[in-house]
This record gives sequence, C-alpha cells and structure tokens, in this order.
Amino acid sequence: MFDPILLLILGLTTFNLLTSLLRHLHFIQLKEYRYDRFRTLLRYEGGFSKLTTPIGFLAYLLSIYTLLTDNLLFFLTANIIALSSTLWIVLRKGIFRPKPTKKALLILAITIILNSLFFLSTTTITKLNLIYVLAIPSLYLITLVFYPITKLAKEKQIQKATKKLNQFPNLTVIGITGSYGKSSTKEFLYQILKPHRKTIKTPKNINTDIGVANFILKTDFTNKDVFIVEMGAYQKGEIAKISKMVKPHISMITAVHNQHLSLYGSQENIAKAKFEIVENLRPDGHFFYNLDSPGMKYVQEFLTHTPIQKTSISKQTNLKNIQQNPSSLDFQLNQTSYQAPIIGKHFAENISLAILTAQKLGLTEDQINSSLNTLQLPDNTFSIKQGIKNSTIYDDSYNSSPAGFHAIIDTIENQTIKGKKILVTRGMLELGQDEKHEHHRIANRLDQSFDLVVAISLKTFHYFEDYLPDEKLKYITDPDQLVQFLDQQITENSLVLVENRVPSQLINFLTKDQK
Repeated sequence: MFDPILLLILGLTTFNLLTSLLRHLHFIQLKEYRYDRFRTLLRYEGGFSKLTTPIGFLAYLLSIYTLLTDNLLFFLTANIIALSSTLWIVLRKGIFRPKPTKKALLILAITIILNSLFFLSTTTITKLNLIYVLAIPSLYLITLVFYPITKLAKEKQIQKATKKLNQFPNLTVIGITGSYGKSSTKEFLYQILKPHRKTIKTPKNINTDIGVANFILKTDFTNKDVFIVEMGAYQKGEIAKISKMVKPHISMITAVHNQHLSLYGSQENIAKAKFEIVENLRPDGHFFYNLDSPGMKYVQEFLTHTPIQKTSISKQTNLKNIQQNPSSLDFQLNQTSYQAPIIGKHFAENISLAILTAQKLGLTEDQINSSLNTLQLPDNTFSIKQGIKNSTIYDDSYNSSPAGFHAIIDTIENQTIKGKKILVTRGMLELGQDEKHEHHRIANRLDQSFDLVVAISLKTFHYFEDYLPDEKLKYITDPDQLVQFLDQQITENSLVLVENRVPSQLINFLTKDQK
C-alpha cells in the first residue's frame, strides 16, 4: 500500500512537471523548435518570466540542493514552493499548451516515458526530486535529438515539392521577402491579379521552407497562371532554399530593416539573407525593390555585382504626392495617379510594388485601377473595426516593426475624437541590440499621441516609463485584468490601437458588440 506522503509528493511533482513541460514545449513550438529563436526569446523577449518565476527558479535550485542532502523537509519545501509558482503562472496566464501536432506529442510522450521509467527505478522518496530536476532538461535534449530527424524529413518534403512545381512550366512564380511589409504586399498583389489572372498565394503566415513545401504538395496548380510565394527567414540560407524550390520569375524585397536583428547580428547580414531571393532568380527574371528602406543601401551595393533586370521605387524619384484622405490613399507612381480605399500612408510603397509587378505581367491600367477600387488590408494589419461603446479599434496585432509602429502613430495622432486615445501593446520583438533604442523612439511620441498607454510586457513598460507620466502608463499582463481595466477606461467614441500580438480575448472583448 502506498504511503500517503509519497502519494502527496507524487501528485505535487506530477502537476508541477506536466504544467512545466507543457509551458516549455509551447514556447519551443512557438519558436519552431529552433534554439536560435528560443535563445532570442530568453535574451530579448522576457522569456524567463514566461517560463517560470523567481520563486519557481528558487524551487529548482532547492530541488538540486535536496539531491545532495537527501533531506525530506527540503524536498517538501521545494515542492510546495514550486507548486505556488506554478499556480501563480496558471492563474495569471493560464496553462500554456502546445498545438497537438505529431511532433509535439511524440516529444512530450518520450519525455514522460523516460521520466516515468526513472520513477519506477527510484528507491528513496527524495530521489523522486531528480525527476523534477531532469524533466525540463530532458525535454530540450529530446527536442535536440529530433533535429536531424526533422531536417531529413523536411529535405525530403522540399525535394518532392520542387519536383511537383517543375511539372507546371507555364506557372509564373513571384517571390516576396523583406524585413516587414511582405505579407501586405503579397495580399495587395494577389487582390490586384486575382480578377484578371488565375492566381494562388501562400496562406496568411506560411513563409518558411517546410511551410511552403507542404503548401505546394497539397495544392492543385492545374490551370493556375501565377503563384505568389512569401519568403521569411531567421538565418542565412533559408530564403535561398525556398527560392531554389520555387524558382521565381519575379522577386521582390519590400524592406531591409532591423527586424530579427537579434538573430542576424547586423543590418548588412539581414540584407545578405534577403538578397538570396535575387541570387536565385531565373536568368530572365525581374527584381523589384523599395529603395527608401534604410538597409537597401546594402542591396544596392550587392546589385552592382549582379547583372539583372531591376526596378526600384523611391519617394525621391517615382513615388510622389502621397496623400491620406479620410477614406482613401492617393499617390502618384511614375506620374500616374492611383487611389485605394486604404488607411496608412506607408502602404503606398507596398501597393506600388504590387502595381509594378502587375504591369510586368501585362495588366492594363484599367484592370489595375478596377482592382485597386476594392483593395483591402490583411486581417489584423491596420484593420479598423467598430468596438464597444461606439469606439474605433485599430487592430494592428498581426505583427509590429519600427516603421509600421511609427506609421500608425502618424495616422492616429492628428485625428480629433471625442473620447480617449488608448494604446495597448506588447512592444516590438527580435530587434536585438536596437531594441531599447527603437522602443525609446516610439516612447518619445506617445505622450503627445495617446491619453493612456497599456504595456502588456514588462520590458516594454520599462522602456516607456521614463517618457510617460505614471498616470498615463500602466503595466497589465493578466488578460482578465486587462479586459476589466479597459472596460473602465474606454469611453464613448474612444480610439484604441492594439499593436502587436495580444491575448485573443482582448480583441474579442473590444469588438464584442459587433458580433
């Protein structure tokens, strides 16, 4: 018969282990099982606070000490402290659960089985603590072991996708990459082409090599004329791999900036990675790019050694007279006037790249203008929604970059409204050594632009606190508390900007009257 104390300890340990394993696996999966991106999470994105608490870390150290002393009292103390930390995280943030993919479930199952086998071989109660100490490291070790297996499986999928796409020689492939703006440009180009060409595109956030490969393998390209491929990357060689798979006839770089600087180390390295889309362009291909982007100077330098057909846009040469009207964006490209029902002056650059590409594919001005009349922004990108208490919600929660953040502030700051202007933001991610500088540049504008700023990240709160009075800046991370606070703060005809990813219940709450 089991000892009640043993059962109690086993129960505490099991609960702590399962919630911790799920939490760590959730963030490993979120970072695509990549240790470079997970390292960025810990170093720049406050990952430590997402994975544990200072009390939880203390419990872990105490557990290690318990192994050396074999002291039952220390063991119980460590478990109780660990339980309090786990409950604190669960109550404030919920249980972080990974998506139940085959890979995630297999890694979790192997981790649990290995630790269960060790439990069955344990002879003393305090040595049970070794399971708690080793479980998380074993999860990361098993994930690491899976890497070469995953890589081989991925390469096989890419080869199959390459072979399949080769069966459609008349399919025009367009590759789009950039530090930001690639998703918007993809959507604009798709909407312009779709009424006039049989066009298909990679879905919303599918832009990795394996993501593109899997999409190709499950898609019927019969009777399709154009395939638009968004290409993302976190290290050199990844855009080259996608480009070699799809062999673009037209390639495009929307911007080179400091997004993912924490992974690349320098803006020049980012430019080199993006330029792979040019290096792997077909010999008779054409390259379009936004010359106004800060890091495009490196691309210009690389182009001097790469003879290729190319066309650039720039406010200094061919993109002029950008005007934001209440219901439309007006601009001139190569002395031709265009109008689209879009809010956000910076989108003129993305639309211009799409227009030039459409012209390259033979669309007439009448065809392009007819598509522009119904142009729409991607979901959660500068989306304007009707919210609670007759408020206006600017939903920019898909992602956030310095250029995009400044652009949406430009759009909002001069608007006259009867209610409050409120910003809710996580801040900007993966900016590396420029993170502090870029957040301070944003913070310097917030006092004049908003009546209230709510930071849902502690690091972002600290970046802002020297620039805003205490009564104007709040830090709230708990989703329920965030909703309750905003319910009190939002008045009739308020404007609420949601910048970068936020809890889903926040968007649901802000727009609940419209459902």
